[in-house]
Amino acid sequence: MPGGLEKSIERRVEGLDGYVYVASNSPAGKYAGKIHDEKGRSWSRRGPGTVAKGVKADAKFIERAVMNEQSNIIKIIEDEHRKVIL
Repeated sequence: MPGGLEKSIERRVEGLDGYVYVASNSPAGKYAGKIHDEKGRSWSRRGPGTVAKGVKADAKFIERAVMNEQSNIIKIIEDEHRKVIL
């Protein structure tokens, strides 16, 4: 299903820990791990939606997004921390 993987990515915060994941019962639950971790081993052809996104969409997409958005993530954490403190 086009867009199923992107729509299936979720996040959760528990205390000081943050999680980014794809639930096993989501539309992409059966293949998200494979797409994230197994490029070149169990798959190599990118789907039309991935091709349309260009080089930013590839293997390790969640890890790369976290690294690329690190400054925004830190800002969000700081903002939320301020709300709790004040």
